[in-house]
Amino acid sequence: MQLPPRLTRPAIAILALVSLDALKAGVTPAPLFANNAVLQHGKPVPVWGKAAAGETVTITYLGQSKTTIASTNGQWMIALDPMEPRQEGTLVIKGENTLAFSNVVTGEVWLASGQSNMALQLKATANARAEAATADCPGIREFKVMLAVSAVPLDSLSGRWMPCAPKNAGDYSAAAYYFARELHAALKMPVGIITSAKGGTPIEAWMSAVALKESGLSGTVASRWREMMRAYPEKLAAYNTKTLPDWEKKVEAARAAGKTPPPKPSLPSGGPEDYRIPTGLYGGMIHALIPCSLRGAIWYQGEANTAHSDEYPALFEAMVSDWRRSWRQGDFPFFYVQLPNYEIPARDDRGRNLWPGLREAQARSLDRLPNTGMAVTIDIGDPGDVHPVNKRDVGNRLARLALAKVYGRDIAWSGPVARSATRENDALRIAFGHAGGAIKTRDDQPPGGFEIAGATGKFYPATARIENGTVIVRAPDISAPARVRYAWKNNPSDANLIGADNLPAPPFTLNAGSPAN
Repeated sequence: MQLPPRLTRPAIAILALVSLDALKAGVTPAPLFANNAVLQHGKPVPVWGKAAAGETVTITYLGQSKTTIASTNGQWMIALDPMEPRQEGTLVIKGENTLAFSNVVTGEVWLASGQSNMALQLKATANARAEAATADCPGIREFKVMLAVSAVPLDSLSGRWMPCAPKNAGDYSAAAYYFARELHAALKMPVGIITSAKGGTPIEAWMSAVALKESGLSGTVASRWREMMRAYPEKLAAYNTKTLPDWEKKVEAARAAGKTPPPKPSLPSGGPEDYRIPTGLYGGMIHALIPCSLRGAIWYQGEANTAHSDEYPALFEAMVSDWRRSWRQGDFPFFYVQLPNYEIPARDDRGRNLWPGLREAQARSLDRLPNTGMAVTIDIGDPGDVHPVNKRDVGNRLARLALAKVYGRDIAWSGPVARSATRENDALRIAFGHAGGAIKTRDDQPPGGFEIAGATGKFYPATARIENGTVIVRAPDISAPARVRYAWKNNPSDANLIGADNLPAPPFTLNAGSPAN
């Protein structure tokens, strides 16, 4: 896909700094290697940076000392041997100059990426003040990647490691913080989170050009973006003449009432510095992280792709596969958040609710991508807010996946997952896996949120009951049920099926006599 490179001011500043570094003698490491860094234990740890062409570069850390020669273009890389966890030392990088980085530790490193619900800071979530006040945990550190957009992959980025303390915890990604806190408490070792996230971004912004091509949707995505660019001037005019004045009135009204003013509306897509451009955030905020040693990745994104949910499996699977291939660390764990409940009236051009389709697309990838897991959040969203403030449970559910699947802990990590539907006269019997014990409902009421359809394909509300670990579903208007679905609304408030540790059953659709779709 041919798209013109577009750099934000932060990205231009990074390139300027890199150019200056190249002109002066001296070694410069990538920003990940700095004071307070967390290095992944148990794996080789690549350390890289820039220096003068032919300059000798030596790295010393925890008894290791390794040397290399900078290439003709000034690049160098050294791989430290695998290290034990829970170690601390000074990382010394010596060329014509000597740099010494203190409080560098070994532990677990995870990449946290996605859009606004991953970027949402702890200070904007539930119980923020109390949570931040007790967040005195220097073993947890976050490296927040600063915004940079480029369709040409950059070889540097901006950010710094921040040990967790009450004075700065509020600036952490809330979902990533709670994830890290659970891991730190369970593993008793440092946990580093590299947060690279930006609100309002579609998945194609986080994909390389190679991944987009491999998805088979490169042309579709490029065509849609060109249309956005074409329509941008008209939309910008409407933004300036209506959207912005309406927002300013709401701000004045909120201030007069002593309430928090609403956030400023985003500019329409397609502008000259739009961070949503396909491949732009991969180029500016992901590419330069490769090949840092890490344990895995967590991902919270999808809201910006609900209008084209049929495309999402191909895009998501191509992105994950491309990241894994580029990192050359095998099929590292990739755990993601399924979209929560949210009362949005929008429907697609066939009259379907938008969010169930995206949730279904997310669930499909579980069987197509190895070493993945999905945190179900259908019960902890906010019907009136696309940014639900309960990120503690989000982080907890992601951490459960990691603790069970990566670290071998005996812990519930999934609610009941529908496996099959068998017709019994005028009813369907649904069998489940991953229940982790008895299937139940969170409110002790009969199971809700079920619908069934007959030969016509039209769905009707159904009644359900739990029987011997299965759910029996029927509807008075359907004598020969052929299909069942659960929690198939934007905001399925009546969906109440849970399993061990109150983890919710994910939404699903099933044909009678076939496995879950």
